[in-house]
Amino acid sequence: NLAAGVGILPVGTLILSATASNAALMAAGFAPQVTALGVSWTQTTNDPNGLARYSFGAVTNGGQMWVLGGYGGAFPGSYLHDVWSSSNGVSWTQVTSAASWSARYAFGAVAFNGQIWVMGGFDGATCVHDVWSSTNGVSWTQVTNAASWSGRSAFRAVAFNGQMWV
Repeated sequence: NLAAGVGILPVGTLILSATASNAALMAAGFAPQVTALGVSWTQTTNDPNGLARYSFGAVTNGGQMWVLGGYGGAFPGSYLHDVWSSSNGVSWTQVTSAASWSARYAFGAVAFNGQIWVMGGFDGATCVHDVWSSTNGVSWTQVTNAASWSGRSAFRAVAFNGQMWV
C-alpha cells in the first residue's frame, strides 16, 4: 500500500513523476526499498538542498541521479533550468544554475547512450519542441530547436529498444 498517511508516505505527499530510476523520489527526500512484502519508504532528508519543485525531469546517468529544471522556488515560484546531481539521494550538488536550454517545466527527460536529454515542455509562454543533450549536466548541445513533433508539455519520453520515444 503506497497511500499517503498509512505510515508509509507522509499525509499530503503527492508524487506525479514516473521514472525507471528512483531519482524523482530521492529528490523529494524518499528512498524506496523493495522487500519481499512490498515497498516501504525511508525519508533520506527533510530538505534536499532546496530542491523543492514540481514538473521537473529526473533521470539516472553515469552512476548519478539527476534533477533537471521544473517549477519551484519561493512564492510565486519560477520556471527553472538548473541541474542537480547525487550519487546517494542525500547529498545533492548543483552542477549549474542555468543550463543552456530555456527554463521550463512539464518536459521530457531521458538518459540514452550515456547522455542526458531534455526535450519540449512549457517555458512560461509557449510549448516548445527543442531537444538538448549533455554528458555531464553542465555543457549542453542543442540537437534541434524544432523537433518533428509539435510543441508540447506534460508528456513522457522514454528510451526503449535503442531509440528515444516521445
